[in-house]
Parts: sequence; C-alpha cells; structure tokens
Amino acid sequence: LDEIKKAEEQIARLEKFVKKLPLYLDFEKSVTSIQQLELDKQKIEKDLDSIATQEELLATKKEGYNKFLAADEQIEKLNNQKINLEKELATLTQLEKDKKQLLKSIEGNRNEIERFFSVTKDNLYDNGLSQDILTDVDNFTQLEEVTDNFSEEVSNKVKDLSLEIISKNEEIVKFKQAIETAQKPLDELGDVENKCPVCQSDINPQKKNELIDSYNNEIKINEKSIEENKENIRLLNKNKDSFEEKYNRLQELSKDIIGYKNKFDNLEKDLVRLNEIDDGLESKEYTNTKLGELILDISKEKVGREENKEDYDAYIKSKGALDVLSSKTELQYKLNQVNNEVDVHVKNIKLAIDQDPHLSGDMSTADLQARITDLKNKEEEFNQLKGFVQNKKALESQLISKKDDIGVSLNQIEILKNKIEASVYDKEKYEKVIYFYEVYERRYDEFAGELSEIKGQAKELIANVNVLAEKILTNYKFQQEYKNTTDYIDLLNHIRTLYSKNGIQKELRNRSRPLIQKYTKDFFDEFNFNYSDLTLDEDYEVTVFGPEGEASMSMVSGGEKIAIALALRLGITKAKAKGDLDTILLDEPTIHLDSFRRHELINLLKDMSVLPQMIIVTHESQVEKA
Repeated sequence: LDEIKKAEEQIARLEKFVKKLPLYLDFEKSVTSIQQLELDKQKIEKDLDSIATQEELLATKKEGYNKFLAADEQIEKLNNQKINLEKELATLTQLEKDKKQLLKSIEGNRNEIERFFSVTKDNLYDNGLSQDILTDVDNFTQLEEVTDNFSEEVSNKVKDLSLEIISKNEEIVKFKQAIETAQKPLDELGDVENKCPVCQSDINPQKKNELIDSYNNEIKINEKSIEENKENIRLLNKNKDSFEEKYNRLQELSKDIIGYKNKFDNLEKDLVRLNEIDDGLESKEYTNTKLGELILDISKEKVGREENKEDYDAYIKSKGALDVLSSKTELQYKLNQVNNEVDVHVKNIKLAIDQDPHLSGDMSTADLQARITDLKNKEEEFNQLKGFVQNKKALESQLISKKDDIGVSLNQIEILKNKIEASVYDKEKYEKVIYFYEVYERRYDEFAGELSEIKGQAKELIANVNVLAEKILTNYKFQQEYKNTTDYIDLLNHIRTLYSKNGIQKELRNRSRPLIQKYTKDFFDEFNFNYSDLTLDEDYEVTVFGPEGEASMSMVSGGEKIAIALALRLGITKAKAKGDLDTILLDEPTIHLDSFRRHELINLLKDMSVLPQMIIVTHESQVEKA
C-alpha cells in the first residue's frame, strides 16, 4: 500500500506529459505525410509533363502514321487480289493439263466407240438381222432399239419352238395311249375263243383274225407316228438351241451396247467439258497481264509505306507510352487531391505549434523522435502505475483479512500449547512415525512418477492403436474394392474371351457357315456362270470349282467377283432371315465400282429373278435404265 501511494504521486506528475503524446504523434504524422505527398506531387507532375510530350509527338507523327496504315491496307488488298489471280492462273495451268488428258481420252474413246459400233452392226448382220434395217442405224439409241427388237424376235421364236416341242410331246403321249388302248384287246383276243373282248359279242375265227390285224395295224401306225414326232422334236430342239445361242449372244451384245452407250454419253460430256476448258483458257493472257500490273502496284505501295515507317513507329511508341500512363484528367485530379491534403496537414502542424511551444517547423526529425520516444516511455510508465494502483482496494481488504487471520492463529497457538502441555510425548515413537512418513512419501512420489509415465505411454499407445485401426479399416476397404475389381476384371476377360472372335463368334460362324454356303451357292447358280460348286472355309474365304478345277477369289474375273460378293451378301441375309427372304434393299450398290464392274453388277441385278422384290437406291442412270 505504501508503494501504491508513491505510484499515485508519480501518476499525478506523469499525466501532463501523457496528454501531450497524441499532439506530438499527429504532428509527426502530418510532417511525414507532407513529405510523402511532396514525392507524389513530383511524380504526378512528371507524368503530366510526359503526357504533354507524347501528345505533342502524336500530333506531329499522325499524318505519317495514317499514310503508313493506308499503304499497308492497300498492300493487303492488292496481295489478296494477287493471291486470287495466282490461284486462277494455277487453275488455268491445271486446265491445260486436263485438256491434254481429255483430248487423249476423247480420241481413244471415240475410236473405241466407232470400232464397237461397226463391229456390233456386223455381228447383228451375221446373226441374221436385215442389212436394210442396219443401214438406217447411225446412233446408239437406234442400235439398242433394233438389237432389243431383234432379240425379242429371237426370243419369240424360241418360245414358239418350245410350244411346238410341247405340242409334239403331247401328241407322242396320245399315240402311246392309243397303242395301250389297242394292245389291251389284242392281248385279250389271244386268250378268248369266240368272244369279242370289247363288246363280248360272238365272233368267228375269221373275224378274230381281222380284229387282230386291225389292232396290230393301229399299233404300227401309232409307233411310226411316235418315231416321226421324236425326230421332229430332235430337229426342233436343235433349232431351238441354235436360236437360244443367238438370243444369248444378242443379250450379251445388248449389255455391251448399254455400256458403250454410256461411254458415248460420257464422250459427249467430255466434249462439253473440252469446250468449257477452251472458254476458260481464253482468259489466261488477261490474267497474266493483270497479275503483272498488281505486282508493280504492290511494289510502289511498299516504297510509300517504307517512307512513313519511321513516323508510324514513333506514333505507335508514343501511343503505347500514353496507354501505360494514367489519363491526364485522372492525374490532374490526383494532383489537386495531393495539394488539398498538403494544405490540411499544414493547418494541423500550425495548430500543434500553437498548442505546444516546444514544437516548431524547424524542428529536426531526430529531436521530434527523441521527444516522442520520451513521451511514449512516460505513457508506458503511467499505464503500468495505473494498473498497479487498481489493486489498492483489494490490498486494503486483504490487510484487514490478514489481521483477522493473525488473531485466529494466535488463539489456536494458545490452544495447541495448552494441549501439548497436557499430552504425554514419546520421542522415539514420533521419530519412527516421521521416518515411515518420509519413506511412504518418497515411495508415493516414485509411484506417482511411474504412474504418470505409464499414463503417458498408454495415451500414446491408444493413439497409435486408433491410427492403426483406421488404417486397417481403410486397407480392408481397399482390399475389398481390389478384390471386387479383380473379380470383375476376371469376369469381363472371361466374357470378352467367350464372345471374342475365337469364342462364341467362331462357334456361331461355324454353325451358320453350312447354311450360308448353301444359300450363297443357290444365289450364285442363278447367275449361270460355268462353275459346278462354291464353298466357304472357316474364315469365309470363297472357293469355286469349274472346268479348270478349284479357283480362289483372286483367280476369277471381275464380273464373277461381283456375282460372288452379291451372292455371299444375299446368302448371309437369307440365313439371318431364317430362309424367308422376300425383299432386299440395296443402298448405292454401284458407288465404289469402276465402270466395268458397275456394268457387270447392273447386268446381274437385271437378270436376277429369284427374289420377289428388290428396292435399289441409286444416283446411277445406268441402274435406272436397267
């Protein structure tokens, strides 16, 4: 309490110094702020000077900058025109190459078409077509028309001969029936004596012999008629075979005419294309001249652009500098703000000087800092003393409490003295008790230390056990997930193997192959090629058997390849449809074929009669005509 009294006296002495500290701090803050604001002011004024310099430079270089841009834009425009003209020249150069190739192709196709046209007319004449009809034929449309008409005449002749053969065969059947009709009563006449086997009337031997001669004569006449009809049928069949051969030749000729008719159409298109190329090539000289003029114009523009390059670069540099600098308005606004803040801080300094004679505008920074440090130390001491003084009431209360405790303790001492005087004291027993007390106290301390150590170890072990338990649980989850994933991968691998090319797929292919092979052979037989059999191996490679033996796909002709490919596709389709194939849809079947194979496929589709309905999507005019 005595120390507190001294502290209160010191507080009263320090308080007048503590009140001055805020004033000094504000003074220091204003001085520091003015110094910083002066630096900011200098920077802003420097930036404003830079902006004025760059704006003046922009005004000076703007004309050259605009001329450079105009020249650059004109150069780009002329370059684009130049590129277009170069492309046009490249196209014209290609047109010249195309013209050479086209002329060569036209010449070859024209000779081939004329040769075919002449040879075809000769073939038609050799097959019996009148020369009077052939004389008026001078184009492929007429040639196709007379060939089709002639083919139809031959076909009708084959039909007529077929009908006549059927009629002759029917007559032979009738003659055989007549022989059977006469033979039966003839046989019965040999077994009877005097009865007619037909009407059962009585007949004499002479009449019986007459009947036998009559039946024998009728049998001979019918047998002769049968022989005559058989000879007629043989001659008719021979004649029919001749007409069928002629019809087949005409059909092949008709197919060739369609192909060459298309070639002729293409030849006319090539001639049109040749005229178009000639029209395009007329502009080549003009394009060359124009390109030369453009190159000169570009060169002139580049010279003009280079003359203004220095102004352009200076303008761009100044523009970039202005973009980096703040705007002039913003800098002027900042300068005004700085001046206003300087004025405010100057007023604060004057006000502080008026309040404390120790402050002045000439005061050095070191003196100001020393003064502020001294005031801060006094403030710190002031605050500590105030905190110490706050315990005054508590200490006064404790003093009263201590006085009361002393009184109580004195009374207890008196009571204990009286009890000691009244008690019987055994020194040995007392020392023994003290000894055991000290021993047990030391053991207690040892056990307490060991217990604390054990508790610490237990706590650490429990923490480790918990961490390990979490790891075990996490690892178990990962192990379970790994097992599930492994099982799933095994299952997927098993399924993939099962359904792979060599698994169920192979089994399905092997099971389907005999049926697909049968259907493929049935379709292929419809095309009337000279092959006796067709087989598929386990990889569905096709092998055919003809007069020259076994042949693979690489050994057959182009038309046969087309037929085999179509037959195989139809065979697979029919197998998938379980044998019930009424309609097929072909989408652009000729799109990837050359002209020969396209012609072969069209002929195959045209002759195919095994399917009730066939829908073909195509852009090919030959298919539509077929």
